[in-house]
Amino acid sequence: EMLASVARLKDGRRWFAEQMAALGFKSIDTPCNFIHVDFGNRRAAIEQVLESVARYRVFPDPLLKPYLRFTTTTPEVFAPLVDAIRRVHNG
Repeated sequence: EMLASVARLKDGRRWFAEQMAALGFKSIDTPCNFIHVDFGNRRAAIEQVLESVARYRVFPDPLLKPYLRFTTTTPEVFAPLVDAIRRVHNG
C-alpha cells in the first residue's frame, strides 16, 4: 500500500510538471515530495488566484527566489491548481 501511495504521488508530480511545461512555465522536479515552478512575469497574478486554491512556499534564497514550491500530491488534487493557473495564463 505504501509503494502504491508513493507511485500515485510520483505520478501526480510528473503530471503537474507536464502541465506547467505545456503552459510554458519552467519547473524543477525533484526526487523529494515537492516541485518548484517559475511563473515569470505571471507570478503575481498566479499567486493572487492561488490564495483561495492552494498553499505553497516561497524561498528568499537567490537560487530559488523565482520559484514557488508545491508539495507533491495526486493529479486529482493538483487539477484545481492547474485550472486556476491556466485561467491566469490564458488571460
